[in-house]
Amino acid sequence: MAFVGSQVCATCHENEYASYLKTAHSRALAKVAPSAEPPDAEFIQQETGRTYSVYRKDGELRHREAIGVGDETLLLHDMPMKYVIGSGHYSRSYMAESHGFLLESPITWIASTNRWDMSPGYEHAGHAGFRRVTDFGCVVCHAGRVEPVQHNRFRLKIHEQSISCENCHGPGGQHVDYWKQPNSTSDGPDMTIVNFGQLTRQQSEMICSQCHLRGAATITVKDRSVSDYLPGMRLTDFRVDYRLKESGKAMKVTGHVEQMRLSACYQNSPEMSCTSCHDPHAPPTAGNRIDYFRNQCLNCHAEQGCALTETDRSKKDNNCVACHMPSSPTDIDHFAFTHHRVGIHDEAPPAPADDPIGDLVPITKIDHLPLQEQQRTLGLAYLEFAEKQPDDAAFDAYRSRSFQVLTELRRGGLQDVDLEEALARMHWETGRLPDAIQLAENAMAMTPDRIAERTNSLFVLAESHLRMGAIGKAVPHLEKLVRLRRVSEDWNLLAICRVQLGKPADAIAALEQSVEIDPYRIDTVQMLAELTQQHGTADDHQRWQKRLELLRQAAESPP
Repeated sequence: MAFVGSQVCATCHENEYASYLKTAHSRALAKVAPSAEPPDAEFIQQETGRTYSVYRKDGELRHREAIGVGDETLLLHDMPMKYVIGSGHYSRSYMAESHGFLLESPITWIASTNRWDMSPGYEHAGHAGFRRVTDFGCVVCHAGRVEPVQHNRFRLKIHEQSISCENCHGPGGQHVDYWKQPNSTSDGPDMTIVNFGQLTRQQSEMICSQCHLRGAATITVKDRSVSDYLPGMRLTDFRVDYRLKESGKAMKVTGHVEQMRLSACYQNSPEMSCTSCHDPHAPPTAGNRIDYFRNQCLNCHAEQGCALTETDRSKKDNNCVACHMPSSPTDIDHFAFTHHRVGIHDEAPPAPADDPIGDLVPITKIDHLPLQEQQRTLGLAYLEFAEKQPDDAAFDAYRSRSFQVLTELRRGGLQDVDLEEALARMHWETGRLPDAIQLAENAMAMTPDRIAERTNSLFVLAESHLRMGAIGKAVPHLEKLVRLRRVSEDWNLLAICRVQLGKPADAIAALEQSVEIDPYRIDTVQMLAELTQQHGTADDHQRWQKRLELLRQAAESPP
């Protein structure tokens, strides 16, 4: 199945392509054009005391992060932005590139406030700064076509930037080849391309669900990849999305499909779907949004009167959406999105469940999957969900559920690389190092030609061997790991090994890589100051000692 790109589609479908260019999808991801970006600015994040700057230099848009310590300024990061994410309707976020990795900037342009502010998820004091790598899972819903380089989800090749024709209609190669033939005919349905009019409601929803249905955890089906899904296929053959059983009414940015399915309109209509209200090729303009969506409602509700008086309706601009799909706050600061559960909305949010440790359930039915696969995805979902918990008790509870489910599956004979790797990690976390090593080695052996996918196993092996004193066994794993992902702790562990092997110069080089990734870590800078005192130049030692003092002062003087 060959992809051809939207520009090829445009040669025959000029009108459709022109209408596509008016959609937010066409502006989901783009190369940064400094002249088109919002103005330069500088602000201080109160939670951290750090200063963030946006400025232009040498034809680049740059984002800078620094912290003032007394009369001095400690520069943390200063990077040119390569990609902008988002159409700008809600926001414009940015990515930089470093050593082949794409990094999310902590600075975002917020349209609702018309100013620069912290990116979603960076509002708190302990945020990741420029350390967060945008991997395949982060970018796949913002780009037309992207794939991991040599199976490494941390290194990406972006074939088409914007969400494209082929994201919804499937690869166009066969379609193009067919219509190049002299005997091609338009009689009957065109089976060389996906046409929404020929799909069932479930099939069309699956296409939108690629990005507009995300829950508490998303797990890939065994021996499948989400990038293998093509429009017209069943998405749950490739991935399973889970939510908490008691959830449903809460607003989630990527939960639009789930919310729609909770609507009485949807449940009472065999036809209603995403495209009942949203025409992907004819988005409403800012001036006709109210009329456009009211007309969509009146397609079904024309004979039913509104409960509000004409006066009350006029106060809301006769806008059905204002009452039945209100703008709801999300868990992201500055952002409110249209709630897609059509109905009568209570002003007060739903009361929290009595039991804070709820059950995960699939958002979409997965009865077609074997029972063993249903249990496998559930066990892995509990582990993924555990990582999102704000407290240790919830983390331990969900991890324990994951361990129980996956252990039972393994005892039952299931051989699966993701299961082995997950159990290896949980054994490592609880200090059962020999078991962790065995499971991680099993995972590596199952996919010897896809080592780039096994970064978790590499870390478990390296850290376990290091803790057990087997330095020589730890080093090869760490040397592979630092090439595959961008994590300061990997470089720190490698530096510790090199010191113990009598290679201080190599240890210093590793620690310098660690500081480039994570300039906030006092322990790394302290190691550099100590090593350069014994094995470096006086200038190097003075530089690192000075940085150590500034970091300590900053830590002792919270904002």
